[in-house]
Amino acid sequence: MLRVSTGYWFTVLATTLLLTPAATAGASERLEDRLASTLKQVNASYEGYEHATVPEDGHPKTYLLLDFEGDNLSRREQRQERIHHICSRILTNRDLVEDLSRRGVHMVSVAFDRQYQYDCL
Repeated sequence: MLRVSTGYWFTVLATTLLLTPAATAGASERLEDRLASTLKQVNASYEGYEHATVPEDGHPKTYLLLDFEGDNLSRREQRQERIHHICSRILTNRDLVEDLSRRGVHMVSVAFDRQYQYDCL
């Protein structure tokens, strides 16, 4: 029979507790890298993302807000085309959509400023 010392278990527990935040940060960085890679071919300056959880019909709904450099497009049609292109890049990436779903994201939104966000449906 194998006998393991208490010191061994303490070391394993301490290592696990210390590495958990690093693993979480690593997962977040990987999401940032995946989003940047997916959006690099979009003619828009991707700046990053934020998570926002809002109550909707008595249940929390988590949004992934994709931030882009200010929208200087004067015509509404140009803005709509740009939003459609960004949303299409995200929603056609099946692995990314599955990853977002596992993370509890219900909706992806595109924002060019703090005033308006456009949902990808």
